[in-house]
Amino acid sequence: MEENVPQAQQLFTLEQVATRLGVSAQTVWRWVARGRLPAVRLGPRCLRVRQEDLDEFVRGRTGAARLPPPTAPI
Repeated sequence: MEENVPQAQQLFTLEQVATRLGVSAQTVWRWVARGRLPAVRLGPRCLRVRQEDLDEFVRGRTGAARLPPPTAPI
């Protein structure tokens, strides 16, 4: 019998989101604080943005289908 195991969700820090979108981390934090970009709170000072929420945010702003996968730091 196969189990239906949900795929692991890709989570990004606010800094990673900022880098991917070409804006400052403070701008991303403001979007989260104003409810424009959903984020998951993992602790009192720890926020993460799900890949699906980031994709939806980008689609709503630019009509893009999906962001490219993140690249490894050099």
